[in-house]
Amino acid sequence: MSLRKNEKKKIERAVNLRPGDSLNFGRTALANERTLLAFIRTAISLLAAGVGFILLLEHPLLIGIGWGFIGLSIFIQIWGLFRYFEIKKILFDELPNDGDSGTGRR
Repeated sequence: MSLRKNEKKKIERAVNLRPGDSLNFGRTALANERTLLAFIRTAISLLAAGVGFILLLEHPLLIGIGWGFIGLSIFIQIWGLFRYFEIKKILFDELPNDGDSGTGRR
């Protein structure tokens, strides 16, 4: 599940660090974390809906839909984690090694 080439180029352009300009990196890193939190929130909501369907409804079709929600929540969580770490790797590859930007490595 890798990012498409055009998405990688957009990220690299957004993080184009100049000497003394660490704000681009900070904004992009925080946006990446917010996106991960949105994936987590969506996965938890689908998980809760799936458990609700399974426990509260007795129709076999609705129980199947509940299990589908649970599977979808697991998929969304894994997808969000892969995407987060892939973008984070791109961000840290773009950091200058001389330490002048003040951002440092995490």
